[in-house]
Amino acid sequence: MDKKSKSYLSGLSLPELDSDMEYALEDLLSIEEDEILARLRPELASPTLLLIEKRLGYLPRQSLTVLYEPDLREYYHRYIVGDIDIDRLYYCTDELLKVMRKHDFRNDFRVFENPEIYKAYSKLHLPYLQQANARICKFLGYQPELECSMAAEIWFSQKLARDDIQLSDHLTPYDYRAMTSIRYREILMAEGEEAANNSSLLAMQSL
Repeated sequence: MDKKSKSYLSGLSLPELDSDMEYALEDLLSIEEDEILARLRPELASPTLLLIEKRLGYLPRQSLTVLYEPDLREYYHRYIVGDIDIDRLYYCTDELLKVMRKHDFRNDFRVFENPEIYKAYSKLHLPYLQQANARICKFLGYQPELECSMAAEIWFSQKLARDDIQLSDHLTPYDYRAMTSIRYREILMAEGEEAANNSSLLAMQSL
């Protein structure tokens, strides 16, 4: 890990460290699923991941995608052989990705339930949080309420602190992930969990 990352990540609060440990455990538990997945239409592994990124805008961690790839590969296969058309493929994919999205952001609640985490980050790493906020506002087109964006800003600022990540002036998967977190939270706060879970994906790009 580079020096900048070590310095930045050394300020992580306990809830965030717990989150990282949980993800690491999930990755270990996903090894068995990954081995099973390798035998299930392996030729569709890369196309399926591309489909996820096109529709969702980014790729969640592997321990999460592996749970949905069997169904997604089957949908893709049915599209290839002509059982379903492209619109049906997109619909079935998007419905699964909405569930994946919900699970991807479940740890955001730790930040929202304890705003002191954000305050602590602000004191230690304000420049990275400001960069994250500026980029989010640029692509969202507005300044989101902090009660909806604090988790995304913390996550994004961690990425910006890494020397091995250089973002272009255009939308990237990191931007989509941050904006998706914010939009999900905004709808959750305004309309409730069901509306948030059923809300449209942000990217929804064609293959």
